[in-house]
Amino acid sequence: MRIREYCAAVVRGQRLYPFINAVREAGIVCLAQHCRGGAFYCRLRKSALPDFRALAAQYGLQVRIREERSAMRSLRRFRLRIGIPLGLVMGLLLIAYCSNIVSVIEIQGADPGQEPVILSVLSAEGVVRGQWIGAVDAYRCEQRIRSQVEGLAWVGIRHTGSRLVVEVTQRRPEPEMLDEHMPANIVAAHDARITGMKVYAGRTVRLVGDGVTQGELLVSAASEDREGRVHFHHSMAQITGIYTQEADLSAPYRIRTSVPTGRRHTDMWLCFRHLRIPAGLLHRRYAQAAQAQRYLPLYFLGRELPVGILQCSETEMLTQETLRSQEETMLDLHGSIVRYEKNLLRDVAILDRTIEYDVTDEGLTCHICYTVEGEIGTTREIYVK
Repeated sequence: MRIREYCAAVVRGQRLYPFINAVREAGIVCLAQHCRGGAFYCRLRKSALPDFRALAAQYGLQVRIREERSAMRSLRRFRLRIGIPLGLVMGLLLIAYCSNIVSVIEIQGADPGQEPVILSVLSAEGVVRGQWIGAVDAYRCEQRIRSQVEGLAWVGIRHTGSRLVVEVTQRRPEPEMLDEHMPANIVAAHDARITGMKVYAGRTVRLVGDGVTQGELLVSAASEDREGRVHFHHSMAQITGIYTQEADLSAPYRIRTSVPTGRRHTDMWLCFRHLRIPAGLLHRRYAQAAQAQRYLPLYFLGRELPVGILQCSETEMLTQETLRSQEETMLDLHGSIVRYEKNLLRDVAILDRTIEYDVTDEGLTCHICYTVEGEIGTTREIYVK
């Protein structure tokens, strides 16, 4: 099919040859010219048709025109219906766009007070309505939600179409699994002075106010009835006492840290299954850098297409050795003490602490002696033949 519009013309009359010469002098381009049976046959462009008809009228000739098939003629004939394919194309593009953005964020399994916190964490990570679904780092968002929202045991993020679903599971305290059929004593876990006892099963050996050593029996699993028969039980008790606990912490003057230099680049690849095509010129890699990769898949009607964009970001890092003053090192050491107490002594009450500092050429060292009150009873199973 031709692109331009052509017409097939048949001219009949008495003065054909003067007409043919006039057409040639007028500069009208005619193709496939021939005379047969007293008629002149030719092909010409539709744009030259008015001049051709005017010349034929001057010479008193009859002209019969037949339009040939062409792309322009087909487009002109369907000019009133071009909105149908155009609407289909626009509709498919709209569906593809809506399938790749976040239109709804739904939270499942969260308490009413946790939902605003989860939404604020997602907003801080850039996950809002209208965000490109492929740009959502689900793993990072899950980690941030789990660390910033209390009471969550599990967080999962998935999407169905343009709906982003955040599923959470609340943390439930698991009861301690006890084998009540296995005889067990309760002994002291520390050298301590007993301050409280609640015995639920077993025979009490020590009383409140007694001093005990580590491993000493507190509640016995053996008991004797009136007839002299010995019975064994699984001892259960809650025993608290005051004891001491020591810790040694240190902080050096010289520290090595990696800091970003501010130089950063991102390389992009167009991925189709296992094929990677660079989307632009690739940068030269840094000698020391922090790397991060993110794959942005494309979706259509909720289904992931085998086409996506792989972004590889690289930030140049520089290792620096910093010499800190004694005051700065002391502040770092105090931070270590706070973290130690928050993580390792959170289940006990700190009654007193004694700190001794040791200053050396390398840094600061502290020896801490804590006086704490907490659980001192521990279960120790016994085997009876």
